[in-house]
Amino acid sequence: MNENLINFGRKKAEEVVFRDIDDLKHTFDVVPDLIVILDTEF
Repeated sequence: MNENLINFGRKKAEEVVFRDIDDLKHTFDVVPDLIVILDTEF
């Protein structure tokens, strides 16, 4: 029984981590890339 509880907790923790990773990826996909060219002679 205790092992099942540990596995359940581990499974829930993995779900949270993967959800957070997907959220982070989505955040960076939504923000457009910013490219800056710095030229001292411009």
